[in-house]
Amino acid sequence: MRKLFLVLIFVFIGCGKSSGGAGDTARSNLISENAQDGKDDVEEAVPVEAVPVEAEPVDAPAPVSEALPEAAPVEEENALAIDGSPFLGPKYFIDYPSDWEIKYKFMGSDSLGLTPMESAGDTFRENINVVLENAPADYTRADCIKSTIENMKKMLNDFKIIKQSDIKINNLKCHVIEYSATMGQYQLHNRVYVFMVEQSLYDVTASMLKGDSFKKFNQILENAVKTFKIN
Repeated sequence: MRKLFLVLIFVFIGCGKSSGGAGDTARSNLISENAQDGKDDVEEAVPVEAVPVEAEPVDAPAPVSEALPEAAPVEEENALAIDGSPFLGPKYFIDYPSDWEIKYKFMGSDSLGLTPMESAGDTFRENINVVLENAPADYTRADCIKSTIENMKKMLNDFKIIKQSDIKINNLKCHVIEYSATMGQYQLHNRVYVFMVEQSLYDVTASMLKGDSFKKFNQILENAVKTFKIN
């Protein structure tokens, strides 16, 4: 049976940031010059009497009856599974806060939402990352949960499950695994939300540090995860 992978993402200051738009647009200034060498003959201007023109009344623009629709939250297309192959499952949707930085196809995750840096010395940005997998035909939800836990045990030091629960998010069954672990210099306190829709697996990980980081960002990240939908 093929094993599923789980990627924990944390970003250092040195990592590049993706731009907020399509890039800066170069501006071109068109300058026309009528330069002549030497002295030009200049004719004396003849004064012209100004003739007053009566302005015609202009109708005010008609009021707009309908407000413009608000911009929809970002939805990534052409999703990729963790092995780089096209993801075969339905598209997913997460409504990240507007001040987050969003990356796509980053370090094994299909999408990554990064909280803003808190200071110049901030070396860890709390985040939500989504990892996708095309599960084998005989794969069950129980297999999915078991494999996720086994892989975290292999990848992380001091892995310890704090609690597990089954919930529903937007009518989708979800198994939540809250755990602590060590990765490099970081003491993690994370929560992974495991969704399985038919044979499509969505691992949504809310990544934080132990202590103050978890206390401050736990509810913020949880609120973002609770916007997860399948289109």
